[in-house]
Amino acid sequence: METNQILTLRVKPTFQSKKENIMCFEIPKGEYIIHSYWWTKSKWYGGKVHDEPIYKVSNSKPIERFKFSIKEDKIYYLGTWDFDKSIVTFKNEKSKYDDFFKSKYKKLKIENAELAIPK
Repeated sequence: METNQILTLRVKPTFQSKKENIMCFEIPKGEYIIHSYWWTKSKWYGGKVHDEPIYKVSNSKPIERFKFSIKEDKIYYLGTWDFDKSIVTFKNEKSKYDDFFKSKYKKLKIENAELAIPK
């Protein structure tokens, strides 16, 4: 948020039909908002790109976006993100995925990962 730059993370390869994707990224420290989710729908001629803005649902507040913070030299678990429904949700399923990340990223201390579920 401090730099007003957009950081794009590809969490699902184009034209892959799998619904869920486990991801691991290194991103600079800072305060972040989730701006939008863009995805490609396969078509017979290639694909159609969709860009959907992500907002919190609130009847009493002006439009708000989900936020999270990253500090330097830390490992974070940012949750399970569900963009499949009109109301976006973020769940803490860290214990479900710890073993997967430990086996795939052996040098990371996954057990020390801090929660930073977008709020």
